[in-house]
Amino acid sequence: MQEMILPLCIFYSKVSGSNIANPDKQPWCRTTVCFQKLDGGWCVVHEHTSMPIDFEKGAPVLIVGEP
Repeated sequence: MQEMILPLCIFYSKVSGSNIANPDKQPWCRTTVCFQKLDGGWCVVHEHTSMPIDFEKGAPVLIVGEP
């Protein structure tokens, strides 16, 4: 049985849009991307993005500055 290697890339990114001009008001997202080598090349086999949410307020938790 061949060993399966699944490298991960985990990073933070900003959510932006035309109605969010102030960078301090742009929420951060956490993203994880999983790769698998298929047919000699690396392919994305799973991607997950999440944003911290304050469920009582029903709004994203704003992380000002760097996470």
